[in-house]
Amino acid sequence: MPARINVDDYAARIYVNFKYDPDRVGWWTRLKYSRARKRLGEYPPLHTLNYIWANTLERGALSAHEGMRTLLWWNWMTGASAARQ
Repeated sequence: MPARINVDDYAARIYVNFKYDPDRVGWWTRLKYSRARKRLGEYPPLHTLNYIWANTLERGALSAHEGMRTLLWWNWMTGASAARQ
């Protein structure tokens, strides 16, 4: 079970976004993304991978965002000592 965190306070983050491709998803996802495009003016990414550097999590730990049940972060670096390197 991923750790639960209440704040978004990380020393560094890297976001990798994966482009939405309507030919690779089902009808329900296409419907949701067409509504998102009408509202936003463009398609949002289909998936986003978040790498974080947090001093309170173990390296390699998964963290679930408190308000978004589908959002997970992977901690690739940890500790205040690593920040000084």
